[in-house]
Amino acid sequence: MTTLAGKVALVTGGSGSIGGAIAERLAREGLIVVISYVGFEEGADAALDAVREAGSDGMIVPLDQRDPDSIDRTIEQVIEQYSRLDVLVNNAAWNTIPGPGCAHT
Repeated sequence: MTTLAGKVALVTGGSGSIGGAIAERLAREGLIVVISYVGFEEGADAALDAVREAGSDGMIVPLDQRDPDSIDRTIEQVIEQYSRLDVLVNNAAWNTIPGPGCAHT
């Protein structure tokens, strides 16, 4: 059986309830979990607590996936800390997508 134990995973949108649950499950499987967030640092902290309670290591990183520089900084932080990134869980989402014809109220 293949195992992912010891691999490094990045969970985007890890500060929300779904991302936090994904992060916790990965930790229970033995992965090191990097949790990204935009603006909801408290949720990311809670998810990291759950990762650690599951017996794994991890960290939180701010990441705005709409900004290429933010993406680059996040990857650099992960590589600096863990020397690799093995798994990407692209969980981040927004409730609105700005653009022509979209009104923000």
